[in-house]
Amino acid sequence: MRVKQVFQTLLFCMGLAGIWAMPASSQATSSTTEEDRVPPQYATAQRFMSAGDYANAIIVLRQIVQQYPDNQLYQQDLATAYLMRKDYDRAEATIAPLIKSRETTARTYQIAAEIAESRQDDKKAIKLLEEGIKRFPQEGALYNQLGLLYFNQDKYKPALLSWIKGIQMAPNYPNNYYNAARTYYYTDDMVWTLLYGEIFVNMESFTLRTAEIKGILFDTYKRLFASGILSQVPLPEPNTPAKNFREAFLETLAKQAAVVNTGVTPETLTMLRIRFLLDWEQYFAHQFPFALFDYQREMIQAEVFEAYNQWLFGPAASAAAFREWMDLHTESLQKFLSYHQQHPIQLVSGQYYNDGHFAFQLHNP
Repeated sequence: MRVKQVFQTLLFCMGLAGIWAMPASSQATSSTTEEDRVPPQYATAQRFMSAGDYANAIIVLRQIVQQYPDNQLYQQDLATAYLMRKDYDRAEATIAPLIKSRETTARTYQIAAEIAESRQDDKKAIKLLEEGIKRFPQEGALYNQLGLLYFNQDKYKPALLSWIKGIQMAPNYPNNYYNAARTYYYTDDMVWTLLYGEIFVNMESFTLRTAEIKGILFDTYKRLFASGILSQVPLPEPNTPAKNFREAFLETLAKQAAVVNTGVTPETLTMLRIRFLLDWEQYFAHQFPFALFDYQREMIQAEVFEAYNQWLFGPAASAAAFREWMDLHTESLQKFLSYHQQHPIQLVSGQYYNDGHFAFQLHNP
């Protein structure tokens, strides 16, 4: 299956280095007093870690741990440094006591699972992550790491289900959207590739991963309209609720499918998506409130939606045409980019409509 091939770079980028760069909320220390007096040598340890000089980082971190034996952050960092050095025994000996602590954090479980996986004990790694999820059910990074672990074992469905659950429990954590969108690309369900992919692009907007997902989005729209699926979907009717969110999405899209009869381009997609939002507001917005559609409507009101669609689809459709469009619409593009920076998408918990039903297919059309 081609699914695993497209993930090889992800497994490198999202591995050990990602744990070292955990967000501050996951690196909480066990004492506010200690947090207020971070030792000056801690910055030295961080510089050694960033430079890949793990031996020197260990020397400094061991001194810090001796000074602050109750501070879990420094112990977590020391375990990570041992892990980077492939000194798995010391890494495990450092992290194991933290698992039992009432004040432990999700990051402890991540590091412990990485140690187990590095020792080729995937069963233990899965168990640790599942325990971590029970203690920290709203920590999106744990679902992401569990999904990657399953994926690395060629267990694609459990991997995708883990990322979907992560989206439900931690809607503002971007990596689960990224992994779910690119994995759904290899299933029979194109709806969630489109939705999760666009949400991710609005959360992480200017990276190589952004460019990758933009390409997947544009290709998925073309696949969807070329597949003939929408011709089999009933059109929405007033005061008639849909069975589920996915059905509502396809019905609303099918109502305006004729817009792309001349081909799927950034221009036709812009018109299609404007009409889609008008129909969604009329038929299903009350039944299925959805933050992405609210965000799109806000961009229409701010008069930046056309530029947004060019930014979203233009590079994948034609790099040359997009450059030409930028040359002719510099002010429109700058207006959108300014709006996008000042008004990030606001995701809402409870807007979870995925039933998790899908089947993998060996090749995309």
